[in-house]
Amino acid sequence: MKQRIRSLLMIHLSFKKLYGYLTAFTLVLPFLYIAYLLLTMVRSKTDFQTLLLTHPLYSIMFLAVMLNLLWGYLLFRLTQEFSHVEGRNYTYALLVLFSISQLLVGNIVIAIMSAFVMLHSEARLSDGFKLHNLLHYRLYSAAAAGLILLSLFCSFALIRLTFFA
Repeated sequence: MKQRIRSLLMIHLSFKKLYGYLTAFTLVLPFLYIAYLLLTMVRSKTDFQTLLLTHPLYSIMFLAVMLNLLWGYLLFRLTQEFSHVEGRNYTYALLVLFSISQLLVGNIVIAIMSAFVMLHSEARLSDGFKLHNLLHYRLYSAAAAGLILLSLFCSFALIRLTFFA
């Protein structure tokens, strides 16, 4: 199934290159949002704290963007694990968690980009989530679990602010 979808998309880029683009985009996006916040501060002539207190959506989106920064760092650190099969499988498993996290906070574009990168991988999800891999990369696993929990918190806050405010 994955091979058919990959042949339909007809993009002949390597997994490493697409993964690098995803990592770079994930690391650049927070700086673009901070630039947007700075421009908003200048236009409204307020300071950062006042801006976040008066607009709760800005503060929640700021948390979501900082989650992107942490995910980008985690993805960047995992690039050194491509040299062996277990590392590639584990990276694939973390990409699944990353796309779930991005869907939770509403970053649909990055979730689609992550799914596109996963389509170009040769790894299998069942191999990535094996206990051996999770224990071997326990620091990355703990960081990913914490980021998923923070994504759930941001998702809850966004839903509550959007629908019940």
